[in-house]
Amino acid sequence: MQLTTQTKLELDLEQQYVMDHAKLLGLEPKLIYHSKSTSTCQEKLDLLQETHPGDWTLNQMVKALYFRGHGELWGIITPEEGRIPTEDIFAEILGIKHKKAKGYRPCAAERLPLHMEPGTCTPFPLASSMGYEITGLIVLNKPELQGRLVDISVGGIHEKSHRTSMHLPYDAIHSILKAEFDDYVHLWKQQ
Repeated sequence: MQLTTQTKLELDLEQQYVMDHAKLLGLEPKLIYHSKSTSTCQEKLDLLQETHPGDWTLNQMVKALYFRGHGELWGIITPEEGRIPTEDIFAEILGIKHKKAKGYRPCAAERLPLHMEPGTCTPFPLASSMGYEITGLIVLNKPELQGRLVDISVGGIHEKSHRTSMHLPYDAIHSILKAEFDDYVHLWKQQ
């Protein structure tokens, strides 16, 4: 299994903010080209374990889940840990009752944000999508991943997108998003 690390990222121009803010944080995210395409966190983990046995765990595979409801589109960025308490998250972050929070449902494939398809949903949307297409992003606070490298998709709607991922520290995701989009980005700490 072959992995190629690129130090020069080939993100969409509207995702250049990732590199700009990472540089200010003293980070250099790595873009990884995989030998096979993947569409799930488990497939990505299996590939990484072939080349780096023991270095990666399932909760280091970070995904962006997008939800529609009440005329809004929200993203939740979370490690792969199975089911997440979406009603609790929306109720707390949006200050709404759980009954209303139930109205936020996972996006159908044809209703995902621009530059994304199933298997390539990224925590780093196109800059022009925030505040227009995407109402906001919620990053789950995970102290156990503080400073640990995670694997994320970078978006895109072609075969190459399913073979590409980025490695950076988990907490850098929130820092980069907050620096770029400020009030559109929220951190959820489970009670």
